[in-house]
Amino acid sequence: MRTVVGIMALIAAIFIAESFTTLMRIVIDNGGSLPRLALLLLLKLPEIIDFALPLALMLGIYFAIVGARDDNELIVCATAGSKWSDIPFFAARVGIAGFFLSLLFVGVLTPMATYLMRAQQYQMEVKGVIKQVSATGPHSFIRTIEGQSVIATPPTNPEAKRGNLYIFQENADRSWRFRQADDWNVIKPEADEGLKVRLKGFREYSGSPAKDAATETSPDGQTGVSMGSVNIRASSVVLDIQIEKLLPTYDSLRRRNESLFFGIIGINAALFTPNRKFAEALARALLCPIAALFAVAGAAWSGTQSGRFAALPVTVVASLAYDVIARAMMGDSADTGALALWTTTAVLSAAALFLPVAYILSRGELIVLPGRNRA
Repeated sequence: MRTVVGIMALIAAIFIAESFTTLMRIVIDNGGSLPRLALLLLLKLPEIIDFALPLALMLGIYFAIVGARDDNELIVCATAGSKWSDIPFFAARVGIAGFFLSLLFVGVLTPMATYLMRAQQYQMEVKGVIKQVSATGPHSFIRTIEGQSVIATPPTNPEAKRGNLYIFQENADRSWRFRQADDWNVIKPEADEGLKVRLKGFREYSGSPAKDAATETSPDGQTGVSMGSVNIRASSVVLDIQIEKLLPTYDSLRRRNESLFFGIIGINAALFTPNRKFAEALARALLCPIAALFAVAGAAWSGTQSGRFAALPVTVVASLAYDVIARAMMGDSADTGALALWTTTAVLSAAALFLPVAYILSRGELIVLPGRNRA
C-alpha cells in the first residue's frame, strides 16, 4: 500500500505543478494571498485523485509484486505456507476498495471541492475588485457597470492620485453619454452603503448620431463628424455607486459538475434512470479492480523472457484503453436506458477480466518465481 500511496502522491504532485501556474495567476490578478493559493491547490486534489486512482493502484500493485518477487520475498512467503493465489485475491480486494473510494470521490468529495473552489475564487475576486477600486494609487482597469463602460488609466500628472477615468454609455436609441475625469478618489468604501466617488476635472459629453451629427472640414481639407458638445463641466462632482454593481454575479446553485451523488445519478428516479455522467463515473470506478488484476497479470508476464520489457507498457496501455472504451460505451448505453447500461457494464467487465484472470491461472505458482537472470 505504501507503493500505491507513493505513486498517487507523485501523480498528484505532477498535476498540482501543472495547475500551480494557472491558479497563481488567478490569485495574483485578484490580489489574493499565499494561504488562498494553498487552499485552491488543496481543493484541486480530489479531482486529481479521482482521475489518478486506478493508474496508481495498477502501478503500485505491479511494482510491489515485481519488487517482492525479484527480492525472493514471495519465495520466502511461499515456503512459510502462503499460497500464490493470495496475490491476485489481495489485489482484487484492493481494487474493490478502490472501486468504492472512486465512487466516494466522484460522487461527494470532488463535487464539493469544485463547488468550494468556485466560491473561494468568487470571494477572492470580490475582495480584489473592492481593493482595486478603493485603494489609493495608480489604477488601470476596465469594467462594465449598469451598461456603462468604465475605464481607469494611470495618471500622467504627478500631482494626481489615480489618473483619468472614462465612462461611456450608449442607449437603445443610439444616443450616448461620455464622462471624463482627470482625477478621482473614493470617499466612503463601505459595502453596505455603497461608494461615493469624487470626480475631479469632470466633463460630460452627449449626443446622438441620428440628430446631432454634423460634418466639419478641418484646415488641411480633412472632413470629420462632430458627435456632440460639452453639456456639463465642473471642477468636482460626487457620484453614488452601489458596490453590488461593481461585483461579479455569483450563482449559488450547484452546477452539473458540482452536484452531489444524486445529482450524478438523477434525482427524479434515482438509480433506475442513471444518466451519462453516472455511467462514466461507474466505468472509472470499475477500472480500479480491473486495473489491479491487470497489474497482477502484467507482473506475472514480466517474469518471462518475452514480457521482461513489454509487460509494463502493455499493462498501462490496456488499462487506459479500457478506460476510454468503457466510458464511451457505457455513456452511450446510459442514454438508451438502465437495462442497456447494466448489460453493457456486465459485458465489458467480463471481457476485460477474462484475459488477465486466464493468464494468472495459467501461470499459477510461477508468479512467485523471479526471472532466471535475477534468481
